Amino acid sequence: MKKHFKKVIAFLLSVSLLTGIINAEETSSDSETVTDTTTDSTDSTDTGDEPITPPEDEDPFIPPTVFKEGDTLLRVGIFYSSDIKESYRLTPSNKDTQLGFDFYSTTEDHEFTYLYTIEKTSDICYAKGGNLYKYTESSSKWDYRSTTSLSKAVVGGYHIMLPESYANARKLDEAIAKLSETVENDIIPSSINGELKILLGSYFTEKEAKTALEKISDTFEGATLISPSDKNEIVVLDHQSAKILFYFLDSFEKGLGCYPRKAEGQNNYIKIQSGYYWPGIFEAKRYTTSSNQDVIMLVMISEMEEYVESVVPWEISSSWPLESLKAFAICVRTYAYANLGRHSSLGFDLCCDSNCQTSLGHSRVTEGVREAVKATDGLMMMCEGKPATAYYSAVTGGSIAAAHEVWNQLPEKYLVGRFTPWEKYETHKYGIWEYTATPKELCTHMRSRGYTQLKDEIKDIKINRLCENSSYVYSITVTDIHGTEATIFRTRNVKNSMIDYLLSANFVISHNGVIEDGLPDNSTGIYVMTADGLKLLPPENKEQIHVITSTGIKTSALPNILSVSTSKGAVSLDVLKEAENFVKDAKRSESVKSTANGNFTFIGKGYGHGAGMSQIGVRDLANLGYKYPDILLSYFPNTEIIHFTEFTKPAN
Repeated sequence: MKKHFKKVIAFLLSVSLLTGIINAEETSSDSETVTDTTTDSTDSTDTGDEPITPPEDEDPFIPPTVFKEGDTLLRVGIFYSSDIKESYRLTPSNKDTQLGFDFYSTTEDHEFTYLYTIEKTSDICYAKGGNLYKYTESSSKWDYRSTTSLSKAVVGGYHIMLPESYANARKLDEAIAKLSETVENDIIPSSINGELKILLGSYFTEKEAKTALEKISDTFEGATLISPSDKNEIVVLDHQSAKILFYFLDSFEKGLGCYPRKAEGQNNYIKIQSGYYWPGIFEAKRYTTSSNQDVIMLVMISEMEEYVESVVPWEISSSWPLESLKAFAICVRTYAYANLGRHSSLGFDLCCDSNCQTSLGHSRVTEGVREAVKATDGLMMMCEGKPATAYYSAVTGGSIAAAHEVWNQLPEKYLVGRFTPWEKYETHKYGIWEYTATPKELCTHMRSRGYTQLKDEIKDIKINRLCENSSYVYSITVTDIHGTEATIFRTRNVKNSMIDYLLSANFVISHNGVIEDGLPDNSTGIYVMTADGLKLLPPENKEQIHVITSTGIKTSALPNILSVSTSKGAVSLDVLKEAENFVKDAKRSESVKSTANGNFTFIGKGYGHGAGMSQIGVRDLANLGYKYPDILLSYFPNTEIIHFTEFTKPAN
């Protein structure tokens, strides 16, 4: 799969149709013609006086437009991992306006070839080819799975293929209509290696299918047998009756795409078994997992702005201030552009869960979300000619960490450590947390995380260093009772080493009644977290220090209470308290007393990796009256906001 760093353009021609397939008589009397609107008008010799007649084999039925010229498309993996299945139930989100399903042959390079339309309003189902049985979970929930039991099978995997191929869906429908007058078998429209064909019957055994073939061989000379295939064979079923509505067989470079038809001016999406619904084309493709399961991968092909809409309300609350929704929409869009092709080995760009960005469809999309996405249409953050990698997490606990101190990557000037005193992290359910482990439990857990050099109970954990300009822990050394040590670097590794006890790497440790905080020892003063790192107060030689506040960096010799003006009035911020209260509160905690028995208690703030942007912090800045450009610059300094059309992506 290409990495899609060039703007992807997919332009599907459309005409307005109310229902059905236009028959030949209607076509000949229709004065409206379909032309290629991508052709430069200066190259055309058409005067506009005469309609352009399509070639005889060109299908005059063109489905409604899915994407328009200039759209940036991306492929989002919906079912591709542990939840992957052999079949999926697809339901139109609005059955009242549902006019059927259009099917396309699709490729990873966003080439769409219209195949056929099924005029249905009830549920359909993508399933593997072959003999299938109905697996019932409840009276209203079932799917279809492969079976070798003839007594259980409800869908047969053997078919008879007639020799003729058809130029388009209209001609295929005409042949099916004529054939239905004389044939009693099930008649199945199909696309086989790019050719529109007709299949007859659905048989459970090869013998049964061969017997049927012999009976019709005189009538349909050249008819052949189609047997179940481990290739890219997919059937579209009526979910209720299990009748085959469409059959698809092609190379693994092709997928079968489905799009719900809709009335003009109406929205219509596809719901899947999980209950979520998405816009765009749903692509099915056979896939073999690492455990050798033969299943169907489901991918959503979406236009970028609709994708952004599908992410925003699943990552943050749609009820938050509009400026926070705008800021986050730009963040989502930027992350998507920067990571196109991230899962190219699986055939899609981004996944739909938190490994990329949570995208669970449009059920939570509100007018506020639509307004925010529309107001920032196409806007993204750039740094030095590249899309910014806009990391974010739920809540960061009053500071963020530089990305290169979280992961093993090169430093980025916009992904730096800084303190964020405006963040009301305590309002988040994971804003402040604590977990306790016995020395033996901690050893067992760390060994399960790969630190097998630790052989016995943990005796001590030392915080070696904090991240630059941050309260996140960069390095720790863990020592067992035999003196064996494990030293761990980078916040992600620190968090993952004790993941059952750490929600982030922003923590202190209480052990034997003492707090280990990673701050430098000093008996004559206190340290305050500033924009320039840790500074001793009172400062020596009347040094000016720079303290981050809700309106930026303030300079003072002895910062204390800072009053800042916002669009919502004056706000007081106790800088010293913000810098000290976390450790002070930890020292006052009952957990300190409880760890006098040798246990370890981790007292922390925030949830997630801690790099980039705090979602809660975005809300809090918006509540202080900040507009989205300033909100984004508070978390991603040294970036600029541009429209994606100003960005020329580098060649692959």
